[in-house]
Amino acid sequence: MSLSKKLGFEKDQVQDPLFARIGNAGAAASLIMLAAALEDAQPGDRILFAGYGDGCDAFVFRVTDAIAGMRDRIGLKNMLAQTTRIDYGKYLLWRDFITVEASSLPERSEPSLASRWRERSSISALYGVRCLSCGTPQVHPIGQTIRVCASCQSKDHFEDYKFSDKKGKLFSYAIDQLQPTLNPPGLNGVVDFDDGGRLICELTDYDLDTVLIGMPVEMTFRKMYQGRGIVNYFWKAKPVV
Repeated sequence: MSLSKKLGFEKDQVQDPLFARIGNAGAAASLIMLAAALEDAQPGDRILFAGYGDGCDAFVFRVTDAIAGMRDRIGLKNMLAQTTRIDYGKYLLWRDFITVEASSLPERSEPSLASRWRERSSISALYGVRCLSCGTPQVHPIGQTIRVCASCQSKDHFEDYKFSDKKGKLFSYAIDQLQPTLNPPGLNGVVDFDDGGRLICELTDYDLDTVLIGMPVEMTFRKMYQGRGIVNYFWKAKPVV
């Protein structure tokens, strides 16, 4: 704030650093502040974006009319509004300061960089396919290719279709007390997307007492597990707040 005053900025021109809400985010702090600033930005606004640490980088951005197309995103404000407080025991566990009894289930297979590269569109953006004959969207299991439409049985007549930005409803779910997870019990669900397509996946950010069949959910990219120094990410469904 002292630096901002020396540069001649008024208080309402300086973005909240969000220390009181999320703490010190380190190298990501300036990017989070930029995301927060863009949520309130209007066409024609100018943004001075600077980050420092081992050196300093500074950029000046001018907001264009395209900012209107970003208003329907989940956004930082909504994410902060959906935060859930955890107890100190969970904090210690999630930060690997304490250990708990391991799951009795077989260990998960180690992640493969080669397979993640081959399936990068399915893993990173949750791409499936949509039939060009009848328009039915379908999610294929990772590593498999859909060749025949489940609805009209046409063959090899598809286009790529992204599911990660689609919302859906919880068709069914199962509680797994033995699933290896840092937030037991595990919850696995079947999601029916609003525009078609069905996916079996884990659920996250849920209150077990309020989970209901038919409740609206959306997809979120989350850490699954880690092996060989590789953090394995994939999509989970979370309740729409």
